[in-house]
Amino acid sequence: MPRKGYRKPAGEARTIPVNVRLTPQEKAHLLECVEVSDVSGIADFIRLLILGHEIKRRPANTYAKLVDELARLNRKLASIDNNMNQLARTGNAGRVVSEIQLNQTLDEHRTLKAMAVELLQRVAARR
Repeated sequence: MPRKGYRKPAGEARTIPVNVRLTPQEKAHLLECVEVSDVSGIADFIRLLILGHEIKRRPANTYAKLVDELARLNRKLASIDNNMNQLARTGNAGRVVSEIQLNQTLDEHRTLKAMAVELLQRVAARR
C-alpha cells in the first residue's frame, strides 16, 4: 500500500477515462470473465488485457469458496447482531419490543449460526 499522501508521477497517473457501451450479454460475459480470473476488478482486467498480459484463471478451490461463504455468513450474522442490540436497547429504554420481531430475529440468528458452524467444520476438515 502506498504511503499516505503518495501520488504517482504525472506520466504514470491514470487520468484518461475510456467509456465503452456494452449489451447486457457482453457485460454479463465481462463480469463472468472477471469473476473466474485472478484479477480483482473490471478496470484491472481490461487494463491487463490491452497491455497483453496473461490473465490466469482463479483456481477452482472449494476451500476458497467455503471461506467466501463463511465471510458472507459472518456479515449477515453481524447485521442480525446489530438488530438484536437495537431491540435490547429499545427494551432497556422502557419501550415495547415486539415479541414476534424478537423471535424472528433470534430464529434467523440461530439458523445462520448453525450454517456458520457447519461451514467452519468443513473448512477445518479441508486443512
